[in-house]
Amino acid sequence: MRRRHALSTAALVIPLIAGALVLPVVAGASSPAGQPPLTSAQAKALSTDVSDKVIVVFKNQLSTTPDTRSDIAARTAAADQVQSGVVHELSLTGAKAVKQFQLINAVSATVSPGEASRLKANPAVAEVVRDEPIPRSRILRPPV
Repeated sequence: MRRRHALSTAALVIPLIAGALVLPVVAGASSPAGQPPLTSAQAKALSTDVSDKVIVVFKNQLSTTPDTRSDIAARTAAADQVQSGVVHELSLTGAKAVKQFQLINAVSATVSPGEASRLKANPAVAEVVRDEPIPRSRILRPPV
């Protein structure tokens, strides 16, 4: 009985200890995964000429979290977790009009050309596209 109690206690405590060791590293991360953190000089350089409107589409499209009314909180939390590194970097580089999306896992923002290039190199990002209006005629007209 005593051994069984010790095993069940260990089964609960070991994941908590492992989580405590990993979480400070993740929580302290200030850059997107796979990219070195921005220095203050880099952030300052990437804060000039903030004029490119872009949409940053992430590789992880949250396919395991359905887009249903009952799963909205879980999907929002999952999207926030994937997007957090990029959103933090955008705050450091003076990006404007930052907006997060969950239906498609993406972020829109106005950034500098240098920051757009850096975002394209981020391994978590599928693509960075220009955020521009789509003419109504292109939406309503069927493809040829």
